[in-house]
Amino acid sequence: STSILWQYTLDTDWVISDMGRHVTNIVVYNNVVYTSSGGSGTRGTIYAINATTGAKIWSASNNCIRSHYLSINSSTNTLLVTDGQYLKAFNLSTGALKWQRGPFGKEFILSLSSVTNNTIYLGADDFTLYAVNATTGEFKWQFTTGREVKSTAVRVGDMVYFGSNDFKVYAVRDNGYSASLIWTYTTGNYVRSTPTVDNGVVYIGSFD
Repeated sequence: STSILWQYTLDTDWVISDMGRHVTNIVVYNNVVYTSSGGSGTRGTIYAINATTGAKIWSASNNCIRSHYLSINSSTNTLLVTDGQYLKAFNLSTGALKWQRGPFGKEFILSLSSVTNNTIYLGADDFTLYAVNATTGEFKWQFTTGREVKSTAVRVGDMVYFGSNDFKVYAVRDNGYSASLIWTYTTGNYVRSTPTVDNGVVYIGSFD
């Protein structure tokens, strides 16, 4: 059987939605749950919650109410969070803002990868995948597709795999400060899922 260990009521209205409201994810690191909510006003909130007790450790205001995507950079004790067109870095322990970089995209960053080789990848509504230094937020390169990039990129070695709303799956090589296209595969509809790579095979879902 299952039982509820704890629950925490957020201070604002929405969490984890894909119906035009607030969109976010949950990450757990060192027994802390990190997530966010949107608000009915002009800003949202980032939360750090004790994973054992459900007690709030800290919260921090964010400007964008529509979407926050979260990722951990353990080497710098940093929570990376998207905020509209911007990427922000918060101290994992205190919630203090360390830096902000951007803008990326026309209005919104639509996906945020895990940190690999000190690089994080941002998909945006301007049809572009951005590569950013995960420690400093320094822009490294961008790669443009035919539609919005909602798929979360995955890096294996120096290869980066992701999908786009142009119905295609992309494989690009990360050259450090540039990217080169290796191949594409055209599906029958939007490609918004996160790929998985195993034994040289890319597995990814499409809306077809």
